[in-house]
Parts: sequence; structure tokens; C-alpha cells
Amino acid sequence: MTLQKLCQAVLCSDIITRKIKTEEKQALSAMYVSIVLSVVFNFMLSTLRPHHLKEELLQLVCEHPHCSNDILETLLSEETECLNLKGYNGEIHELSQIIAKRCCNLVELSMCGVQSNYSDIFTVFKQLKFLETLDMSYVDEMNDAHVEYLLNHATKMTSITLNWCHNISDRTIDYITLLCPAIIHLGLTGTSVTTIGVMKLNRCKYLQSLTLQGKLMLAMQI
Repeated sequence: MTLQKLCQAVLCSDIITRKIKTEEKQALSAMYVSIVLSVVFNFMLSTLRPHHLKEELLQLVCEHPHCSNDILETLLSEETECLNLKGYNGEIHELSQIIAKRCCNLVELSMCGVQSNYSDIFTVFKQLKFLETLDMSYVDEMNDAHVEYLLNHATKMTSITLNWCHNISDRTIDYITLLCPAIIHLGLTGTSVTTIGVMKLNRCKYLQSLTLQGKLMLAMQI
């Protein structure tokens, strides 16, 4: 079975489950169906080898307009290392709690364009101590306080992309130079970072690339 067909099967099963759940008289049946679907999903995932196929399936599901948090809660687990939510249009408050509960071993996270409120971003970052790569581009509520919170416990960060996050300022640069000196890639296009902030990045000895106002700047030019 191809990943596309597997994705369709997962989504169709979820739609059926949600339809059943809307009928109060069949609530018990919905519970049984949910249990069966969970077993089926986990069986299908266990058959996907190598591991990157699971990640590809997860991304296909996230991008589908019928994706729901029920599906994601089933697909996500402690084994999930890469999560790309770009294109996700579902309810972010519940999803942020699912991520905090089930995705403590994430290494890569992209929430590019996923609009979240202030508190939900903190919830997402809560357990991500192994995170190395983060893309929060176009997330309007992302700000300096979120960066500080994340870097205080995610000590292995090497790549941070914050393009068009207008509430990111020079304070973020201060947090990065203090808490994340091993940063390799940094994306700051469209932020409120000033020239003064950029100049502070010369303290980051491992920095290889910086995107600023749509241009790629080599670390040696900083």
C-alpha cells in the first residue's frame, strides 16, 4: 500500500468515527470504533520501515484538510522525532497539549504558518529538551519570551528559523548568544532585530548562516 493510500485510509476511518460520535445514541459504539481504529493505526505504522516513512505519512496527514487532532494523537508518540505541521489548519490548543504529552523526544519541529496563541506556544515547547531544529516562521504570536523559555531547557539547538515573526527583537539575540552559543543556522528575515542585535552574533563562533531581510549572510560577514 502506498503512503498516499494509507493516508486516505486513515483519514476516512477518522471521518467515520467522528460521524458516529455525533450520534448520542451510538456513543458506546463510537468508543469501540475508536479503540479498533487505534489498534489498526498502530498496526499500520508498525509495518512502515524504515522510520522515515512514518514521518512522511504523518506529514501527508497534517497537510490534509480533513486532518483532526484525534488522528494526530494516534499517530504521534514518544518515537516521533520530526514533526512538520506546515499546512495544518486544525485546532491548535488541543494539539499543543497532545504534543506536550506525547512528543517529548522531538528533534525537529516546524510550525511554519500555524497560527497559535501566546500560551499554546509555551505548551508546545514545554517538553522539548532534545530539540535541535525549530521553524516558527510566520507565527505572529511568537516572541522573545518563547525563545528564552525554549532555550532554557532545549540545550542542543543548532537551527532556529523565525522569519516574519514580527515580535522577535534584539532580546532574542541576547538569549541565543547566552543560552545557545553552538547555533549553526539562524533565520531572522522580517523580524524586529536591529543591526545592533545582529552584531552581537559574532559571539556565536559556530554560526554558519544567517538569513536577514531575505538575504543569506555568511557568518564571516557578521
